[in-house]
Amino acid sequence: MRGGTILIRTVVVEDEPIFRESLVRRIDSLGDFKVEGTASNGIEGLIEIQRTDPHVVFSDIRMPGMDGLVFLEQIRKDFGDLPVVFITGFQEFEYAQKALRLGAVDLLMKPLDADELHRVVEKLRLMLANMKSIDNQRVPPGLIAVAKEWVCANLKEASLNAAAAQVQMNPAAFSRKFHASEGVTFIQYVSQVRMNKAKELLANPIFKVAQVAELVGYLDQRYFTEVFKKTWGLSPQEYRKTVFGESSE
Repeated sequence: MRGGTILIRTVVVEDEPIFRESLVRRIDSLGDFKVEGTASNGIEGLIEIQRTDPHVVFSDIRMPGMDGLVFLEQIRKDFGDLPVVFITGFQEFEYAQKALRLGAVDLLMKPLDADELHRVVEKLRLMLANMKSIDNQRVPPGLIAVAKEWVCANLKEASLNAAAAQVQMNPAAFSRKFHASEGVTFIQYVSQVRMNKAKELLANPIFKVAQVAELVGYLDQRYFTEVFKKTWGLSPQEYRKTVFGESSE
């Protein structure tokens, strides 16, 4: 909190260091926004989003490591309606329109125009104010436990929106209530369940690593590999080698 203002936690994903640093400075200068994490590609961005639990994401739409549309799709699966603003070049405009249809909040063109940035920021403030107004929804006792049980039984399909629907709550309200109840964010909980299940599946040679990634809910095998390595200290292939004595894809 700064001067009584509730800070809007923000993640910036951009592969050009100079542009990324400039955007971070401009966002931080807004007063009520605070950049809590940065990344140079989509995989790193998803990990930063999981770490910081932001209110908003600003992201380049063309990055190394992960297609911007896959990046957005994984965000929608794991983080529900988390607002994402894509930054794009003119030659990518048609591609960016697909991102809007998939649920991106808005687009900003490079080079950034001050008035356009102000317009998008005001739009985000209004969206977040509306989300906050539903955060006061009550969580009848026991519904968080019901949601956790559903996640464990439906890991491949598990998402914030789907879990919230199971207990008939708005996703934003469910996310905040889950964090307050469990001491971890919903996606941190899901990630740990996924990682435990992944170890179990990797111990069965019938499954390829790509199949394991899909079965536990990851749309991109490289992202799955990064999360697995951060969790267990070994890549899936390295872990499998410790089980079988040789690598199995």
